[in-house]
Amino acid sequence: MKEKAAAQQGWGDVGDAYVFTAVARESKLLICFHVGRRSVEDAETFPRKLACCIHPDVRPQVSTDGFRPYHVTIP
Repeated sequence: MKEKAAAQQGWGDVGDAYVFTAVARESKLLICFHVGRRSVEDAETFPRKLACCIHPDVRPQVSTDGFRPYHVTIP
């Protein structure tokens, strides 16, 4: 449910949530995920979590929707 609709229903601070995922190309296994808001904070949290899940020499391919904070947080 969108945040605006939830507020109209009187549900308080619920609604918009985004799932950031990292999937292994060949096996399709979920390597890492993060559920949060579409915010700079969550855009920074996901790459930190992913870095803990992969070998330091691995440089994953990243696809995004162009959200501006990724330009800083992903590299």
